[in-house]
Amino acid sequence: MLACRVAPAGFERGQLLLIADESSDLSAALAAATAAGLSISLRSVPSEELEKALERLHSDTLCSTAHSASNMVLREDAAPYHFSPRQHYVEMLVARALTLNASDIHVQPLFDALEIRMRVDGHLRGVEKMPSSSAASLVAQIKVLARLPLAEKRLPHDGRFSLTLEGRSVELRVSILPSIHGEAVVLRLGEDEAPLALDKLHMPGNVRRPVERLLLRKGGLFLVGGPTGSGKTTTLYALMRHLCEEGRKLISVEDPVERVIAGVNQVPVEQGGMGFGDAVRAMLRHSPDAILIGEIRDAPTAAAAAEAALTGHLVLASAHARDAVEVASRLMDLGVSAQVLSCVLEAALTQRLVRLLCPHCARPAVLPDSLCRALGLSSEDVQGCKEPVGCPHCAGSGYLGRRAIFGLVTASPAIRASISSGAGAHALRSLAQKEAMPSLRANAAALVKAGLTSAVEALASACLSHDAA
Repeated sequence: MLACRVAPAGFERGQLLLIADESSDLSAALAAATAAGLSISLRSVPSEELEKALERLHSDTLCSTAHSASNMVLREDAAPYHFSPRQHYVEMLVARALTLNASDIHVQPLFDALEIRMRVDGHLRGVEKMPSSSAASLVAQIKVLARLPLAEKRLPHDGRFSLTLEGRSVELRVSILPSIHGEAVVLRLGEDEAPLALDKLHMPGNVRRPVERLLLRKGGLFLVGGPTGSGKTTTLYALMRHLCEEGRKLISVEDPVERVIAGVNQVPVEQGGMGFGDAVRAMLRHSPDAILIGEIRDAPTAAAAAEAALTGHLVLASAHARDAVEVASRLMDLGVSAQVLSCVLEAALTQRLVRLLCPHCARPAVLPDSLCRALGLSSEDVQGCKEPVGCPHCAGSGYLGRRAIFGLVTASPAIRASISSGAGAHALRSLAQKEAMPSLRANAAALVKAGLTSAVEALASACLSHDAA
């Protein structure tokens, strides 16, 4: 009944009394009661009274169940919802997202409707619009699954839960944000699978070989940079999995722990509790060989990472930055001295996700000179270039799937000297280009040359302009 926003209020003349308000899904509640063989009566109450009753029902359900809500499995005989008499609507949404290979589901309340969109290959697609009256019951069901307070609608919330669909375990991270038209929800999908092997990242050889050599070192700082949603965590997990195979003691501190890595002691960081910096200092007393820091986002964490690297630990960490050079500059912005950074930094990797052309409909393309110059390609290099068209296989987008592109700056003697002297990002970038270090542009251009992505997509993903040299 929680999904329908209907609560029991005792018995009245031999019938189960249910209370509801104007946002309740009465048809679904009646169908559920009929299927269960119950005789019921309904009474309309103010929304505030119903919220209190639902909150009590929610608490009683959590206390009595033998399993945590984070491990709940929705079955076909669960309470019906809006559109299917036997299948729960949240489960149906997640199943549809898995079919589309979507990374997240967006539930957005509008003035006169509830819009549901899914992010596929980094781009949002509208999949459905529902009546605005459906919003409250849908958000309530998501809150129940994620163990979030039903009555509190004025503050943002974060939670998580899991589903099992056709034998696949799916972890969902929930973020709820109040808006002028109601609560907006984002469900981020992550299948409960082992981290990718390093081979599956499709790193070019001039990136893969230096990275493997760096992972053999006993100390130092290895940074992975890129914007949100660029695959940094996937890369870090692959690096940790590679280290696990070498028999080292590994500890990670993450917010949140997105995927379990066998053999790694993973420490979650919670809001209001232990922070990244405190966790890293505590981890050092456990004598790890390598440490993973989910994200360096403040000065204490940056200082703790540098301190751990100085004391002979290999530290892997992510940071938000446009390119590999700015990853290093980011730590100096957070208070790590140039001299310390020049000593501990071993390499900075940066990455983006590029959409791949749909193999069913891509066609040969002729690139204008401006695009060739921007990607550093000659006229001979672009003979195999292709462009998107659109077909049923790719839902008309022309793209199907994504792949990471990488840039790498290793701490050569010249790079260390420049960092120590306090050189800015522009000077470090010029030096990296002079030393012919692997760049995002070169990796993106290689995909264009191979006909795997379009020139426009490569330029957009690598943050280049048409007029780039």
